[in-house]
Amino acid sequence: MSAVKQFTYRIKLQTVTPVSIGSDKGDSLSPYADYVFSDNSRQLLYLRQPAVEAAVMQAGALDDYIAGIRESMDNNRSAFDLKQFLTGRLKGNLPDLVLQTVEQHGMQAGQRVPVSPMVKNAGQLFIPGSSIKGALRTAMLYDWLVNTADGLENLKESAKQTETCLDIREQIFKLKKGPDRYEQYVKRQIRELEQKARSSERSIFDEEKLFGGLREGPDARFIRVSDTAALRQPWEVHALRRIRIVPGQGKSSIPQVLEAIPPGTSFEFEVSALEGFRHQALHYWLTGSFETVFKNLNTFSKACIENEIFELEDALDSAEPLAFEREVNQLLEFYRGLLEKVDAGHVFLRLGFGKTVSDNSLILALLNGLETSDAWHSFRAAFHKIRRRDAFFPVTRALTHQGIPMGWVELKSF
Repeated sequence: MSAVKQFTYRIKLQTVTPVSIGSDKGDSLSPYADYVFSDNSRQLLYLRQPAVEAAVMQAGALDDYIAGIRESMDNNRSAFDLKQFLTGRLKGNLPDLVLQTVEQHGMQAGQRVPVSPMVKNAGQLFIPGSSIKGALRTAMLYDWLVNTADGLENLKESAKQTETCLDIREQIFKLKKGPDRYEQYVKRQIRELEQKARSSERSIFDEEKLFGGLREGPDARFIRVSDTAALRQPWEVHALRRIRIVPGQGKSSIPQVLEAIPPGTSFEFEVSALEGFRHQALHYWLTGSFETVFKNLNTFSKACIENEIFELEDALDSAEPLAFEREVNQLLEFYRGLLEKVDAGHVFLRLGFGKTVSDNSLILALLNGLETSDAWHSFRAAFHKIRRRDAFFPVTRALTHQGIPMGWVELKSF
């Protein structure tokens, strides 16, 4: 029996903006137990927990320490100051208690906010192959739906299923608002319709149409993505704030804080494609040409970027002033620059935290792959309750302190 032929693509990944892929291990880092600010507030000092515990026990301050943490958990305005407790009450030498120093961007001095950790490999930076493969799968599906005859037929079927689901949702809405909504027979009708809606949802953008089902052995198994090589270098902490691209009041000033890989960080990984694809639309993986493969995949990133530019320009054209006009202009400048690079042949993906619904789904296929935008509007109404056809969605964007979005990476062959 002849060996299965394999095509291996060695790829360099470089972060364009901070990238954060959340860890499913452990809780957020607490400002009352896990970190304190440096004296100049530009860094966070992650604490060495065994050393802190030893200092607490040596000072006979366990009850005070527990009371301070408990008070902080029950009251966000707690007066408990961990740094003051360590250097004052415990008379500790702070450097002896510090495990790691991390640069922070956007947090105000002394701000007490939990920090969401990102995935790491034994404390080293890396990007899981599963995250990369998930982004590649979405890009592959989008390219198939909008650029092939077979995909277009499936996209039309998805449009029909979207209309069906919207009709079911409308029935549910009317029953829930009707005069008999508390009657048992109406509640039973609602449950049956909701089950029908969930079944309809599962048939929209059916990935098995391209990749095959589990019984047949999905074609996706013929594409294998390695984790990136781990890097022993510092990560950063970013305080993100949400802006609105529609007129109205600003969002809360309390930021979402998370660990992230700094921009400009380079990783290496491999994508292997094995002969065996049943679907002709996936055979471009067997060319051995990085340019051929990722030209197809970049179709999706370009669609996301162009859609974001359209939304931001539309927001600026609004007759009403925007509370975040400066930030929207800055974000628009970023995406225009990214689009220029895409048109020049650069390849981008978006990973991890910060993606909008357009970056993380196939909704743009309904907008760009069909002759009208009716199915796109129906999808928004059915799944996101956006009934006005001219309404923005989503209306918020998460930005770093420098005003840039999260998660963009560039791919190159080497």
